[in-house]
Amino acid sequence: MLATADIPKRSLAIAKDGLWGPLRQGFFDLLAVLTTNLPVAWDSSVFLRVDENRVDIIKALIIGPEGTSFCSFLFDIFLGPNHNQAPPSVKYMTTNGGKYRFNPNLYADCKVCLSLLGTWSRPGWVSGKSTLLQVCALLLSLILCEEPYLNGPGWANDSGTPQSRQYSSNVRRMVVKTAMLGNLKNPPEPFGDLIRTHYHLKSQATITQLDKCLILGGGKATIGDSFSTRILAAALMASRKMSRRCSSCLSS
Repeated sequence: MLATADIPKRSLAIAKDGLWGPLRQGFFDLLAVLTTNLPVAWDSSVFLRVDENRVDIIKALIIGPEGTSFCSFLFDIFLGPNHNQAPPSVKYMTTNGGKYRFNPNLYADCKVCLSLLGTWSRPGWVSGKSTLLQVCALLLSLILCEEPYLNGPGWANDSGTPQSRQYSSNVRRMVVKTAMLGNLKNPPEPFGDLIRTHYHLKSQATITQLDKCLILGGGKATIGDSFSTRILAAALMASRKMSRRCSSCLSS
């Protein structure tokens, strides 16, 4: 659940004054649409958990597409009283305590820079037409992408450049340390069971991805990177141990 300090004061006032009841049906209608339309597939998925007392407060876990470094990224979402008229408030929570930035659109202070959310200067939310489903789809496809450097302003044509490759190398190390090892060691609630199941089912794919990371890393740390490849090796070992445990469970 989002901390009370993170919830806009207008929402707290609505709940306190008893105006929350009339808004509930609109939120339930929205959640019904999401239940049947969220992308859930083997290679990438979006999972939502709703606060049982406040259905306008949502946590999202996004599993990035295969071929990217992204896995199990957490977002906090607050819909607001006029959820279909104005963009939701979205915070990116996989920051390792405000230290890491995995994409030019994701800030270490939890800000998500996206025109649809009104946090970027381009045309954004269209009242009555834009949806939370669109927000989730954009987070999955646009931000959790294979070459995140290209999302930076003026960098869209820099695919494959040394700067982009170094950026991706740094991101891979941060992802392994935080979104992979960190989430395996201390799974963020309420997604603990889901994360454990994800790595249970995809342990071999995880090993393959980590092997690829080691190859791309060339066996040495990237210049300016604060993480060495031993982090990747540790993640690989942990994943293989997990795979053996899963095999033992299945055979017993």
